[in-house]
Amino acid sequence: MVIIFLYLAVFLVFILSLRPRKDDNEILDKNFTNAIKTLFILLIVLSHILNTVHYNDGSILAKGLGIFRGAMGQMCVAPFLFISGYGLFEGYKKHGDAYNKKIFINHFLKIWLFTIICLIPYFIYDPIVNGARPIGDYFLTLIGLKSLGNQSWFIFAILFVYLITFLVGLFKFKNKWINCLIITMLCIGYAVVFKLLGYGSYWYNTIISFPIGIAISLSKDQISKMFVKKRNAIIFLCSSLILYGLCYVLISKTNVPELVFETLQNLLVIVGIISFSRLFTAKKSILLYFGINSWPLFLLHMFPILIFKNVLSNSNLFYVLSFFCSLILTIPFAFLLNRLSKAVFKS
Repeated sequence: MVIIFLYLAVFLVFILSLRPRKDDNEILDKNFTNAIKTLFILLIVLSHILNTVHYNDGSILAKGLGIFRGAMGQMCVAPFLFISGYGLFEGYKKHGDAYNKKIFINHFLKIWLFTIICLIPYFIYDPIVNGARPIGDYFLTLIGLKSLGNQSWFIFAILFVYLITFLVGLFKFKNKWINCLIITMLCIGYAVVFKLLGYGSYWYNTIISFPIGIAISLSKDQISKMFVKKRNAIIFLCSSLILYGLCYVLISKTNVPELVFETLQNLLVIVGIISFSRLFTAKKSILLYFGINSWPLFLLHMFPILIFKNVLSNSNLFYVLSFFCSLILTIPFAFLLNRLSKAVFKS
């Protein structure tokens, strides 16, 4: 039951951070996207905790949790790629092509530096527990192609999308839809390459969310007009939830490739988030802390899990300590990274 309470607590934190949106016809404001990131990063942490020590006491709640986790799957990651693509092109709209330099310095390089720093605990722990590895494994870990127990694939994915966005931006196309089209094709190419190389589908089944975020930014005015009436947002939100559930049911009952349904689920998650953002925004609150600092939490959360899975036999204690120690460990790293960011990446 402890893990159920942790899930309920996460949703409670999310609900408490929200407030009904006034009739400003705004969507996807920064406070709201931070609230969304808070929700989904905490769900990711809990999911990885449960992947390590499974929970099934046969109760209705346990079965319900199993269905919820099965339905969400990799889609917990989709909002981060979507918000990244959306945010980068909101920057282009405000600052023009001069923003491209910031994409390389303040996004690609900064994220990579933060990644290297947050991987330090794994670089210390892994040789102690597992012995020495080939030196190449350590270098590949720094770009997300290998893992020392951390979640690796998303490191490579986010570095990839930031880098290609910067490289395409060097051409300074006046029509940013050209950027969107090229980035979409490169993301599709990314998915094809990793599939052909035999990587698991989680390496590529959410990558399309990034160019969808770009497209949403470029068409934001038109989308806002669609949601002038809040009832339209409610219709889209309910429809996306129903269709998402239908996709989840059909995946195992048809011969259609799973990737087709997963792509549809990506799109439906994004439609749901946009619709929800027309109805609610978020208050500036300490509750958004882990959404604002979702990257260090993502990088660090597996470390307590690795430690406690080997020393704790009580599953409830494992759930609680893994979850809260992940949050606690993030705080000093986030403080260090924010100070470093101000010193090195000033503008």
